[in-house]
Amino acid sequence: MPDGLGLHIAPDHLATIERFETTPISFRLTETNNLTPQWMSDIPCRSQGSFSCCVGGGLSGCFEHRQFVETGDFIRHSMWQAYIESQRHGGMLGSDNGAPLSGALKAAGAVGVSVNDLCPMPSGYTTKIPQAAIDDAAKHKHLGDVAYDARNWDRTIDWITNKDPVLFGGIWTSTLGEMNEEDWIIKPRHLNGTKRGYHCTYLCGWTTIGGILVPLMRNTHGERFGKKGVVAVSREAWDAYMRDPYTVCLAFGDIMEREPKRRDWATESRSGDSC
Repeated sequence: MPDGLGLHIAPDHLATIERFETTPISFRLTETNNLTPQWMSDIPCRSQGSFSCCVGGGLSGCFEHRQFVETGDFIRHSMWQAYIESQRHGGMLGSDNGAPLSGALKAAGAVGVSVNDLCPMPSGYTTKIPQAAIDDAAKHKHLGDVAYDARNWDRTIDWITNKDPVLFGGIWTSTLGEMNEEDWIIKPRHLNGTKRGYHCTYLCGWTTIGGILVPLMRNTHGERFGKKGVVAVSREAWDAYMRDPYTVCLAFGDIMEREPKRRDWATESRSGDSC
């Protein structure tokens, strides 16, 4: 059975993207040429199986990334709770048909995302969220609004080099689905396969290819995809993605993290996982 997708292109999709500020607020502390060649959040990949819950995977992944950056801790957040709440806030609750971007962003700020142990992946589609998960999520919401529309290359590089995540959604093809450890850099040819729909992931760091700093993307199709669930996005593929107006690239801001301590990356020697 093929891996699921699930980014639903709702009538308000473009309006949801375009309502965000397009002028970035730069938080970069160092120039790009002074950065380490690669860095990504130390988070294991996961699999959505055949469910259409990729929006829940992207949203919960952004929470996990922010948690790691802010506190140094990996805490698995619930993909399913994030998915169902994205459906609920996007008016699609009731069947496993994916979720809209607007629902995910509303859910992030309105109800938050719980830890996975309180709402793990089910064996079949269900809208039931345990009360313990609801209560936990309420204490861990996205703060404020998403910072800006990061479909511009320079804006995204600025954001990810500050170790912040980017919620990404774009076309998914049969060729993308075949990527593996040897073929792990998305190039324009990967976008020319048979179109299967739209898929939500998130950008979790960067690497350097041919002297150019490029984003790393963490997927929810298990470790067999790319390098343990992660692929790099070439500049040429990025430009190809951005020619599609439905491509999502939203800089994800702060959350109510689960630990009071904050990591000081200015003096931190650990560089995260490498690819």
